[in-house]
Amino acid sequence: MPDQIDLDRVKKELPHFPEDVIQIWLSTFVKRFGWPPYIHPGWRNVLKGSKDLEFLHSLQDWKIVELEIDPAKFSSRDQEILVGMYRTHVLGHTTAFSLMSDGRDRFDSIVNYMKENGTFPCPIVLAAHEDTYDILDGYHRMTAMMYLYGFFKGSDPNSLALNVPIRQPAWICHPSAVWW
Repeated sequence: MPDQIDLDRVKKELPHFPEDVIQIWLSTFVKRFGWPPYIHPGWRNVLKGSKDLEFLHSLQDWKIVELEIDPAKFSSRDQEILVGMYRTHVLGHTTAFSLMSDGRDRFDSIVNYMKENGTFPCPIVLAAHEDTYDILDGYHRMTAMMYLYGFFKGSDPNSLALNVPIRQPAWICHPSAVWW
């Protein structure tokens, strides 16, 4: 985990962010790339094309909910990412996600956790739009959920775990600007 000084700086800069969201989503990036985020290219996926904190400041009205997981409610971009992660971590295809050194281990760990506990290890983090969500954090969790429910064509029926509730915890915010 990042040291408390860095997390205190994040909390000071983003006072509207719930501490849980900082821990779930941003703390790993703070630990790896430092704070503030614009000093390292590793932050580019988090900042969604913004070169500074403007994107993070635009994320408002945070709340935690039990969300019914429906792949059709996710942006087409996120659906492509989830399918790509499934192709990589389950089918063993070489994709852009093959470069993640711990991707398969993370996926397997989440699948096992969900089968045993019936829930995500921690909530996913989403940005809400009119009729879709964008995943800010939780691609592995979402891929595992979709895998366990057989949402992917060609899923192994022996892997299904329908005892995992379709409603899962999610932090949801509302961006005050369009970024993607």
